[in-house]
Amino acid sequence: MHDQDTINQFVEFRARSVPYAQIAEHLKVSRCTLIAWGQKYRTQIDALRSVQAEAIRAKYLGTREQEVVLLAQRLQRLEATFNQHKPIYIPIRQLTDMIRLTRDRLDKVCAEPVLPLIQLREEAAANASANEPKN
Repeated sequence: MHDQDTINQFVEFRARSVPYAQIAEHLKVSRCTLIAWGQKYRTQIDALRSVQAEAIRAKYLGTREQEVVLLAQRLQRLEATFNQHKPIYIPIRQLTDMIRLTRDRLDKVCAEPVLPLIQLREEAAANASANEPKN
């Protein structure tokens, strides 16, 4: 039997995509056990991986808010150039494509996050039980 600290270390290693062989050597745990843990703790690994990816993204690419500001500024410049009807270096077709792509990216960045289906079902069940008449 392995202690919770070992399992937590495993989850952190897998979140950083450390290979099973390397984890097995470091933690002195068999690969079969690690693979079973990988399946059992998949949700925790994915959540931690997501948090780490978000931190890296913010560090190198900026926050979502910063990206929205930059995209909005780019869109304003592109539309101003388009409205002048004299794009100096960019053909109209390419300019309209750039505007469309910038708008699409802005829409994706500003989109509401999608909740996992399991969470939606749990919330629906909780709401249904809360609305049941009490005797």
